[in-house]
Amino acid sequence: RDSHRPRGGVRARRAEREHVRKRRAALVRDWLADHEVGARLEAFVDVTEAGADLVIGQPVSDEGGPALPDVLALGPPSPNPASGPVAVSVSLPEAGPVRVAVYDALGREVAVALDRELPAGAHTVRLGGGLAPGVYVVRLGAGTEEASRVLTVVR
Repeated sequence: RDSHRPRGGVRARRAEREHVRKRRAALVRDWLADHEVGARLEAFVDVTEAGADLVIGQPVSDEGGPALPDVLALGPPSPNPASGPVAVSVSLPEAGPVRVAVYDALGREVAVALDRELPAGAHTVRLGGGLAPGVYVVRLGAGTEEASRVLTVVR
């Protein structure tokens, strides 16, 4: 009479989801234990239109406050080369207005990923996947300082 119902029912699906959640939590704990070098790491979930990502990153000092970077830095685009969305890390030694823009090979601005005030510390900026195949420059500007990285987009 219930032949159209999936095997195992609701309880089995809940148990499977709980098992997957516990396994993911264990993987994160293992990763943190393997990569800790005298500092704790902050972890949070970054929810975007494309889904949710677990972000593990900003170093935290043993005193509990953020370990602020000494200089402005733009991390390498990841993935690179890319065929979809890209993430770049931004390290700011002080709070202030920040602009992350993408330029094509002719120097034309083709996208602005971020243009707003940010607090000092480490941040992750996502670049959308709408760029045509080619070579681009990702440029970070904060105050009078600038940093740039090359990004290659493939089909």
